[in-house]
Amino acid sequence: GKIMKNLKLRNKIFFILVLPMLAIFMLSSILISDKVEKVINMNKTSTYIDFTTEVSELLKNLQKERELSILYLNSYGKVKSDELAQQINISNQSQKKFDEFISDFELAKKDKNLLEKIDVFKNSLAPVESIRGSVKDLKVDSKNIENFYNEITSNLISFFEDLLIYSNSKELTKSSQSYIAIINLIEKAYKEKDLVKNIFNYNNLSNRDYNNFMSLIIFQDSFLDELKHNTTSEQLDYIEKNLEHSTFKSVEDFRRLIFLKVEKEDLLNNMKESSGYGGLIHFYKDFTITSDQTFLNKIQKSHTRIQRAIKDYKKLELLSEEDELLNDIQSSIDIYMSKAFNNESLNDTKHPDSKALMAFDKLTKNIYGADSQKWEDVYTQKILIFEDIKEKIVKDTIKYIEINVKELDIQIIGSVVFLILLILLIIGVILIMTSKVTDSIKKFESNLNQFFSYSMEEKDEIQLNKLEGKDEFALMTNNMNIQVEKIERIMENDKRVIKEITDIMEKVNNGFFEYSIKTKSSTKELQTLVDIINEMIDKTKVKIDSLNLLLNNYTQGDYKFKLDETHTV
Repeated sequence: GKIMKNLKLRNKIFFILVLPMLAIFMLSSILISDKVEKVINMNKTSTYIDFTTEVSELLKNLQKERELSILYLNSYGKVKSDELAQQINISNQSQKKFDEFISDFELAKKDKNLLEKIDVFKNSLAPVESIRGSVKDLKVDSKNIENFYNEITSNLISFFEDLLIYSNSKELTKSSQSYIAIINLIEKAYKEKDLVKNIFNYNNLSNRDYNNFMSLIIFQDSFLDELKHNTTSEQLDYIEKNLEHSTFKSVEDFRRLIFLKVEKEDLLNNMKESSGYGGLIHFYKDFTITSDQTFLNKIQKSHTRIQRAIKDYKKLELLSEEDELLNDIQSSIDIYMSKAFNNESLNDTKHPDSKALMAFDKLTKNIYGADSQKWEDVYTQKILIFEDIKEKIVKDTIKYIEINVKELDIQIIGSVVFLILLILLIIGVILIMTSKVTDSIKKFESNLNQFFSYSMEEKDEIQLNKLEGKDEFALMTNNMNIQVEKIERIMENDKRVIKEITDIMEKVNNGFFEYSIKTKSSTKELQTLVDIINEMIDKTKVKIDSLNLLLNNYTQGDYKFKLDETHTV
């Protein structure tokens, strides 16, 4: 409080105006620092995307290596030998490039969790050379190899999930989620490709394989939906356009074969149950032994069930060979039905039975329409399309970051320039305002000092400073000037009165009483004095005139002369 009291008015005004300037500076600094932080975070995201790009390349090569290793083992080294050797070289180069990237990856050095995950991945990959040797020498089971590579790919995929940590905006988070979705989608696609190829190679569809097949499709559909949900409209159009590729129709056709196989297998099992033990043939044998009509009814019911199953089978998509085999089954059950209704004994059951059994066996052990090589070619194309979509998402994300970083840089520069200009403007306004106030105060002070000097008769005249404008200082100074000018006129007039009084009094002293003070005073007190002096002169003049009159009469000898009331005071 004491400091504020001792401050000059100019400094007080400066201090008052500086406070909002500091507030503006602080707010602008916060906004600028927020934009700088966004740039730093986006650069971190960009750096991590560069890392995931290296991870993605290594993941893609290890996925291919896993696939070729399993095919090589399942064929007992007869296929994919050269492709596997070539892929191992590519994987080694990719791994080397990944290691070089990691050695210079600053983010990993600062993030303990990321560094630990990299160590876990390296440890899981450490036995790869030994595993490759075992694969080449056919000394390892394909399931173990699949599990080994699955662990590696799982560790690599986990790096993509961490991308969400570095996604510092809604758009980047959605982009990261779409990136993660396509990575997981590709991994599930590789597994479906291997599973179905194995099913087609062995012409066998176990319950476990079918359940895995269904779960892989469900996972892929789920990841595809997530991918579509988190992409931009332009990316979505690109994805939809790629999904219209004939490759996906071919994949669905092959998948349809597996679904058909399940339906056909159910129908075949129904036929077998209705044919064998507890079915048509069993009832026929009991009928021939006992001639019991109830068995004839059971034979007819079994025949009807088998015939209905055959018709349902034929409604499905099937090849000509399947149709012929179904006809063989139909022919076999018709023979039994005919013999039973004619009450004839079938002496030779070997021929119809073997024909039906062979038909059942072929229908059961074959997935008609399946082509392992075509499936592999078609699905490889599907994965390539997904890889292309993945690359687009990565490029779009990096492009988005670059554009936003540039925009933020421009905003930061613009904000800094604006802040500097604003500060300079405020400082300029402060200087102008304080200078004007100071100048006004000085002029007011000068006018006041001149007035006091004039009042103290230190100066003969006043030269007043005038202020232009309508602010408080200008109004106050100009109002004071008007009052000073009034006072100056009063004082000048009183000076003239006093001068006239001095002149008149000198004349009175010299005996001249016919003069009086004519000038009117501006002040009441001085005017009263003027009136008293004039009255005194008048009375004195009357007395002197009366005395002169009396003396004149005495001189003439008239001693009886008396003054009248006019000359008597």
